[in-house]
Amino acid sequence: MRRNHPLTQPKKTAPATGRSLPLAASLLVVAFSLPFSAALDITLDQPFQQSLNTLPHAACTTLFHRNGRVGCGTPSSDSVQGTLLSWDEMGTGVPPYSEKGSGEHWNFIAVFPDGVADIEKIASLEASYGDEDGDGWCRMVGVLVVNATTDGMEDSYYSSPMASSPQGQSTPSADLAGDDYDWNVKGDGLFYKDRGSIPTAIVTDRDISTYLLKTSRQQASDLKASAETTELPLVSADMNFYMGGADIDSKTCLTWTDDGELRPKCLPLGGNSLWATAGSRADPDAEDPRDVVMLAVNIDGPSQYQDLTPAANSAAGNILAGLMAARAIGELSDNELDGLPRQVAFGFFQGEKYGYIGSRAFFADTVYPGFECREGSEFVQDDAKAVERGFSTCLYPMRPSTGFQALGQIHSVISVDQVAFPEGEGVLYAHKDGLTEVGEIAADILVALTNATEVIDAEVGYAPPSPVSSLARISANGGGEAGGAVLSGYSTAFSDGYYGSHLDSALHRKVDMESIAAAATVAARAAIALAYYDGDSDDAADDAAEYAAEYATKLLPDISADDEMLLTLSQCLFYDGNCDYLKGHVATEDSNENNRIEDNMFLSMEHYLDKPPNFNVGVYTNWLGQPFIRHASGKSKSYYGSYKGDDVEDADDLDVIIRLSFLETSLLGILNDFLGRGSDGMDTPVKCKSTSDCSDVSYCASSGDYAVCAGSNTKQCVCSRARWHTALDPDLEPLQTAGTFQLRAMDEGDGGGDGLGPIYTEPYWGTDLGVSVFRASSSYMGKYVLVAGALFLVLNIVVALKLKARLTKEVLF
Repeated sequence: MRRNHPLTQPKKTAPATGRSLPLAASLLVVAFSLPFSAALDITLDQPFQQSLNTLPHAACTTLFHRNGRVGCGTPSSDSVQGTLLSWDEMGTGVPPYSEKGSGEHWNFIAVFPDGVADIEKIASLEASYGDEDGDGWCRMVGVLVVNATTDGMEDSYYSSPMASSPQGQSTPSADLAGDDYDWNVKGDGLFYKDRGSIPTAIVTDRDISTYLLKTSRQQASDLKASAETTELPLVSADMNFYMGGADIDSKTCLTWTDDGELRPKCLPLGGNSLWATAGSRADPDAEDPRDVVMLAVNIDGPSQYQDLTPAANSAAGNILAGLMAARAIGELSDNELDGLPRQVAFGFFQGEKYGYIGSRAFFADTVYPGFECREGSEFVQDDAKAVERGFSTCLYPMRPSTGFQALGQIHSVISVDQVAFPEGEGVLYAHKDGLTEVGEIAADILVALTNATEVIDAEVGYAPPSPVSSLARISANGGGEAGGAVLSGYSTAFSDGYYGSHLDSALHRKVDMESIAAAATVAARAAIALAYYDGDSDDAADDAAEYAAEYATKLLPDISADDEMLLTLSQCLFYDGNCDYLKGHVATEDSNENNRIEDNMFLSMEHYLDKPPNFNVGVYTNWLGQPFIRHASGKSKSYYGSYKGDDVEDADDLDVIIRLSFLETSLLGILNDFLGRGSDGMDTPVKCKSTSDCSDVSYCASSGDYAVCAGSNTKQCVCSRARWHTALDPDLEPLQTAGTFQLRAMDEGDGGGDGLGPIYTEPYWGTDLGVSVFRASSSYMGKYVLVAGALFLVLNIVVALKLKARLTKEVLF
């Protein structure tokens, strides 16, 4: 939920004048008008200016999971108020309450510059001032982080709020981890702490932040010096971030009932992943489809402030490298790609930082245990209404398209991670999965692709948290041997101290475009090399990796750091998520979807990526992300999250509708645009406004292929290559009522999860949540206002009597 409102400013009021107005009255009006005649500065020191009510901020929210909760919030539905006091002044100690005289304890909200708000300092203040019984002079009731970190602060000083072993030990995803290796050595684990009694928010405006930090330091200093400060009007804050009571977990909030009726108090995290194929579309009728080599990246980033997730290194750079690799491979003809022993595919997975949601859901359907539609829940629509032509829709478990079932076995995955701000210049690192032989081969190929940029074997023995980790574990559970390797910008540990922080942004540091271009080149070539690789047929298996790498290098040219498309996409993903290029693709996809369902319900344009972009995963619900069924019966329409009927009625009465996020929609269009131009006979593409204009296109006629409308500025009919796949924790399944879910029973035999997922959920937010800053009145303030009011009344009476006397004298009264 976003709360980035501009600071409101009072209107200027001009002094009133008039010839017949007595001098005293004129002076009176002028005197009371002057305080309002100046424009508002960032201060609460002006007369009668009492609050900054609409404070630009982002909240640290609560997330529930399978075994409890993490994050921040107020302990009850009542807001908390406290004086703003600087953390460093309070950290040096305040004399105990007994030395200050009698009275109630003093509630305060600790103010931190964003660069120093780590777990050690916050825990220290909680230990000193967090006594719920109010013993002592002061009690900390909240934390306000401000955008006012000291200029010139070394990056090495920062700590990451994520765990040292991301999604590993001491996290809700620990059961999914293959190891507890400390990849994130600067991580302090603040994100995973249950701080449900300490509301926390960050103020994003730099000028307001500077004022609040300066004020909080002065107030804390004064408070320590003298109890007389208690009689001054102090700048304070009101925080209301109630997000559920104690002892609530995801199962509790998802199964909450009122009067026997299911009324969940939260929604799962999730959305939709995008997957695409290079070359001709997978033939649904093929008896022995080719194995698949996938290049996969995450499209979400972690942050304790969900509305402030720039994720420049942990998501945006990965997406950019993946897209540029897809564009490079898309320059090859379908004939070249179809001739490879294995098919090349792409995965852009949603929710990876919250229990590998996207990759676990995809590999659970395609690798192990596999997907099986319930009997009687499958139907096929005509091409005009189908989500994906040539494939059925399953209503339970809900899958809008079963096109993924046409893919061959997943052979290997190459992932790209944290290449926007690499550890060293001109160097990338290869990480094998540590579990499979194909992981060794993939890492060897990455190293063999050393060119202008050196690729070094990191020799850690484990894959960093990535879709590779997810695939290797799921495949091993089913007795398979699928695995892969990760291409990264770090060696033995994350080199970026901003990982999982709101400071993981391109606004205050320079993106290494050379590194991203090199990573895209190496990843594209690695995917081609793995698709070509055949160690059994070569004279020496040890030379097979080098031979395959050489083949891929000859096939694909280097991607330049000055490439126009690379620079366009970098502007969109690092700085302006509402850029025209992404908007153009989203508008095209909206037109396609509106044409398919014959309704204006595709609302992705209403959910922009923001400026700077925000890569938070978001919640999974029918108004954003969850596919739902619209069933028409006469003039009435019903909506379902899934459908458990014994048999499916006329398919013409059913529409499957989905509202992808702005990012997901743009990726769908871009992947079709980049990968769908390799078909024979496409020298002169057909122009289009929507996919309905592409129905007669003949150059996408092989093996059930079909054309779709794609493009940003120029829209053309290209061959369909991209689809989306539900990114919902596999341990959950949608119920018939849209927006309701239950934990999946592991013995139902219809695929799904393994009972190990963290099942992250986010509670519903109230409309009145937020933080405001105001100047609290002291005991003297009320007396001052009372006396001032009495004087003002007396002055008005005197002016009125004198005015009456003058008018009487002039016979006007």
